[in-house]
Amino acid sequence: MKRPQQNSTRHKRDNRSGLLGFLKSQRKAEASDQAARKGLSWKGSSRGSERLLGVPKNRLDLIIGLFMLAFVILTVRAVDLSILQGPQLREMAEQQHERRIPVPANRGLILDRHGRTLGISLPMKTLSVDASRIQDPEHLASMLYEHLGMSKEKLIQKLRSAKPGSFPIIKRQIPPMEALKISRLDLDELFFLPESKRVYPMGEVTAHVVGYTNFNGEGREGMEGAFNDHLKGKPGTRLIVRDRLGRLMPGGTSLERAEPGTDLVLTIDANIQYIAYRALLKSVRNTNAKAGTVVVMNPNNGEILALVNQPSYNPNDLRHSQDHQRRNRAIMDTYEPGSTFKIFTVAAALDKHIVTPDHLINAENGRFRVADRIIQDFSRHKILTVSQVLQKSSNIGAAKIGLLTGLELQESYLQKFGFGSGTGIELPYEARGRIPDVSQYRQVGLASRSYGYGITATPLQLVTAASAVVNGGLLYPPRLVARQVVKGHSHLAEQAKPVRVINASTSKMMRDILKGVVDPDGTAPEADVEGYSVAGKTGTARKAGPKSQGYDRRYFASFVGFVPAQAPQLVIYVSIDEPQGKRYYGGQVAAPVFQEIAEEVLPLLAVLPETRRKNKTPLPPIDGYVFNPDRDTKDPSDVKNASLANALQVFSRKEIIPLVSGSGKVQLVEEVEQGQIRLTLQ
Repeated sequence: MKRPQQNSTRHKRDNRSGLLGFLKSQRKAEASDQAARKGLSWKGSSRGSERLLGVPKNRLDLIIGLFMLAFVILTVRAVDLSILQGPQLREMAEQQHERRIPVPANRGLILDRHGRTLGISLPMKTLSVDASRIQDPEHLASMLYEHLGMSKEKLIQKLRSAKPGSFPIIKRQIPPMEALKISRLDLDELFFLPESKRVYPMGEVTAHVVGYTNFNGEGREGMEGAFNDHLKGKPGTRLIVRDRLGRLMPGGTSLERAEPGTDLVLTIDANIQYIAYRALLKSVRNTNAKAGTVVVMNPNNGEILALVNQPSYNPNDLRHSQDHQRRNRAIMDTYEPGSTFKIFTVAAALDKHIVTPDHLINAENGRFRVADRIIQDFSRHKILTVSQVLQKSSNIGAAKIGLLTGLELQESYLQKFGFGSGTGIELPYEARGRIPDVSQYRQVGLASRSYGYGITATPLQLVTAASAVVNGGLLYPPRLVARQVVKGHSHLAEQAKPVRVINASTSKMMRDILKGVVDPDGTAPEADVEGYSVAGKTGTARKAGPKSQGYDRRYFASFVGFVPAQAPQLVIYVSIDEPQGKRYYGGQVAAPVFQEIAEEVLPLLAVLPETRRKNKTPLPPIDGYVFNPDRDTKDPSDVKNASLANALQVFSRKEIIPLVSGSGKVQLVEEVEQGQIRLTLQ
């Protein structure tokens, strides 16, 4: 019992001693502070005195100082992060959680004059990957490569080379169904961007008119290039948000809506375009020619109904096309036109009353000297009228008419006809052609120019100028755009006013003269179209050698024709560049192409024959409805609901020329008098 009491007593003693020690230490500290303030040293040990020298007033000052230092450091760091590096860090944060992706606008349609589609955009997808989330490139590639049509090794290399924080594109223009299969794999690393692919239903038939777009959706060549700003519209933007784990949130916010592009309606007729393409392709192959061009124009307003070139290319498969195939020769290539140019020489002389159609010209029996040059004709003639100069295509006769006209007057007419300057066609890269200065060799230059040498022009310039010669003397600038459709509202394209080049009376004389070219005694009997009167002019120009050493044995054959002759509804220009073999004249290789095109196109345009035609099976149109011309068509209901072109084919087979009223499909066939049929369209 006593031992616990002893322990308690000892504990109290220890507490008292500890308290006394603490109080003593406090007294010593206070004494030390007072001594320091008085400049005295404490009487303790010298080591204690040294330790107190230079110490702050108290511990509170030290703590406050440390806090102030930390505050300054934090303030400097905050300024650095929020102001100096703020925009960059904010952008990095947004990229981790938000991303703005472009939303392409629907590119406008390209249509022919009847609404047939020539260019359209189909929805596609672009596959991209978030490189920061790729953990196993091999595994990701093994799941994707079969869907993408890529080799596994190439895909692995592409994924490994992606830098963290980047979003490389894996593949573009993925069809929607294939994109759906990939999305079902539910891979967080992948995401799709909207895209479109341009498709051209008529392929190489309309390639040089329509053009194409590159992988970025930018128009190149043709109408795609010329009207790219109108067709492409205005792209929008969409905000894609990720959660804290980096997963894509469904949907997305549209920040700016995409505005669709303008639809473009052309003057081209898809049927006529195809007919011209087919006829030209056949001729170029049969003659083994280097190239060829056909332009079909309405001479009464300048509208181009067809424009084709050979060689051509498929705009849906540009990888297998070459530069020379994509070249639009109708507007980019210039040639010495040869004898087709005699049209303008004679028209200028007639318009100024320098000659008349019956004016006699001495053709010098095939050889004529001008200064130091000898002009020759392919056929020898002695005396020719001005009309016969064109009918026989006499170089000597044209040269003499040009010399009578004079250089200044001739050049003024050439400029009126548009030679040496662009036509204003909507297509890009149009060549201007050249009217060289011949003042140093005046007589030789004037004579050579009069029959189509020493001057260059494009096929489009020739068909435009030739239209002015036969349409009454008015030069209409050629055009390809009929109207634009903006948000459902149609806007007609502006049409430049025609310019009078020659008098209407001169135009009539030229139509009469040019009919003789297609006669059996002319240079182009193979251009004759049964049932219609045809006028035109052939051309066979020798091409200049590559080293400017005169002309070689390469030829540029051409024919420009008008039908019907007295009231032309069509002007068709055909050129065959460097035909091979014994047949290389314009009347032999170009005129038959004109004939084939005209025979099929005239019924399509409801241009009725002027005379009864012999039994001849015409080629069917390509509008999908084909008649059997050999069947018995006594029952008028056989042509009901048919197009006018097809109905005319059936009746022409029976040597019947019906009357026509209305437009559209045939709704009523009636006999108005004995042997006379009327078709009512609706």
